[in-house]
Amino acid sequence: MALGFKQRNAIRKLAEILTNFLPASGNPMWKGHVNFGSVATKLGLSEYWHGGSKLPAIIYLLENTYERKRSCFQNLIEAVVLEGKTYRNKKNEPLLRKEIDELNKCLLALEFKFPNLWDKSFLDSLYIPEAENKETPSEQDDSTEKARRALSEIKDKFYQLTKEPNRQKAGFELEKILAKIFEVYGLSPRESFRVVGEQIDGSIEYKNEIYLIEAKWTESRINEGELLKFKGKIEGKSSFTRGIFISINGFTPESIYQIKQGKRPSFFLMDGYDISMVLEKRCDLPELLYFKLRKLCEEGDMLVHYMHENRG
Repeated sequence: MALGFKQRNAIRKLAEILTNFLPASGNPMWKGHVNFGSVATKLGLSEYWHGGSKLPAIIYLLENTYERKRSCFQNLIEAVVLEGKTYRNKKNEPLLRKEIDELNKCLLALEFKFPNLWDKSFLDSLYIPEAENKETPSEQDDSTEKARRALSEIKDKFYQLTKEPNRQKAGFELEKILAKIFEVYGLSPRESFRVVGEQIDGSIEYKNEIYLIEAKWTESRINEGELLKFKGKIEGKSSFTRGIFISINGFTPESIYQIKQGKRPSFFLMDGYDISMVLEKRCDLPELLYFKLRKLCEEGDMLVHYMHENRG
């Protein structure tokens, strides 16, 4: 099957990142010299390494491996990263954490997630330039103050919506408010978008995971049918897609009970109380998300409220 535009674009970006990991080729007399050509040969992919101009050659190698020998794609990427880490260290040019972060994003676009490249010990071993790793006290103070002002403005708009008689309009405005909250906390929000046959209210990136967002502000509480629809949206994506269903007026007890029966939900729930906790600055949003995610993973609780006294 021919590669689509999205796949070709992701592979090109992947190749641009990897081009600095290893040399394209080397003298065959150099004992132990590692390059893209030697890696391809070792993995039985030499037919896809044509040499020549470096970037086009890497793109050709990646595209053909992805399309024709997909079972070898993970081994190829991991081998280039591993050998590249050694090669770059020898050159006193260590691999950067941001390079691997960008590489992982490209792989997600190709619907791959290789555990070795997300391993915490591996990521922690990568270099982060000091200039990127630190902010001056004045920058930190300025950033904190901007976030506080932004949350105050968002809070005012949020509470004004409680008086909006048109609940559909309130729902649309809620999506915008949530996007602004996510942006304040650096969660890379994507606003409402459509895929074939369905509407997605948005998505965020939290702890290197992508979460689909469903947001509702209806007069009544959400029932099982709405949760099942959202579950279907998540399961129709990749195996590692997760979700957060936000209903300001909450969920019926029956819906939460039914959605868990014989199933392993890959999403958790938030309501108006949770949003108020964040806007009232009683907890940070990442702190709240971590609490809810851990409760879901450890105890199977889809809706559990974070109490202020839990902090610390």
